[in-house]
Amino acid sequence: MMSRHKKEKGDVLNITTLLKRFLAVCALMFIAGSLPPLFAWSRDGHSIVSKGAVKNLPPDMKFLVKNIRFINKHVMDPDMRKGVDRGESPRHWLDLEYFGSYPFKGLFKVKKPPPEEDYKIRSGKLPWAIVETLEKLTAAMTGDDDEETLLLAADLAHYAGDGAVPLHTTENFDGQVTGNSGIHGRFESELIKRYGSSVKIGTFSAVYVEDPLKFVFEYLIESHSRLEKIIQADRKSCWEPGIYDDYYYDRMWGELEGLVKDCFQKGAFVYASLLYTAHTNAEKQISILETLKN
Repeated sequence: MMSRHKKEKGDVLNITTLLKRFLAVCALMFIAGSLPPLFAWSRDGHSIVSKGAVKNLPPDMKFLVKNIRFINKHVMDPDMRKGVDRGESPRHWLDLEYFGSYPFKGLFKVKKPPPEEDYKIRSGKLPWAIVETLEKLTAAMTGDDDEETLLLAADLAHYAGDGAVPLHTTENFDGQVTGNSGIHGRFESELIKRYGSSVKIGTFSAVYVEDPLKFVFEYLIESHSRLEKIIQADRKSCWEPGIYDDYYYDRMWGELEGLVKDCFQKGAFVYASLLYTAHTNAEKQISILETLKN
């Protein structure tokens, strides 16, 4: 039988171990609360955007349509890079409050992303990540590099899809400012996991984008305009503080079904238009190069 002394010593060690674990969990929670969200649309969510986009591309862009499985296989690559590249995370969001108040007219005067030190108060690089990827995609298409074209098309799908999420456009990215903590995952991941299959992207015509940065700015501002409705729906749907059960998600979907479908529809339109723009610009470059050869 264990002696009383050993038992008491063991109890103390167990309590100490539990305390250490508790403090470690608290520390992780604190750190997590101070960082931007590491999640995004689920793979299913990003796939809705990319599939909806490519099915609306013109007939001469069949290459992307035929390779949609490859694109969706790699559509989460940008999220995977966050674990090895510390500079990747800001490329997935833009805090519009950094640039003033709605309708954020000051944003249109900004041509380059804010300096790195400003990320201490959050700003983000999403618009510039989209434009940079668009330019790389155009170059890959011009060089007839099929694999690089598809990989960059997947990256562009991800970034464009992130812009469709209103919570990627605000400093209140996880509801921590308004008392809706955890809303990012509830809205962006769990709600779509439950109801995303009912989202159908309608038909549209992709447009050529003359000024991609301005185009993306307008897209993100429109996305941000949906933020307050999401916050209010979260409050209305939670019948008991901290309880996010089937009732919560059923009611949340009832409140936001139309909004979510608008998010996906606009995301698909923006992505398709960017693909079409890259394709058009690549065709122009190829034509110029062929003329020079002759």
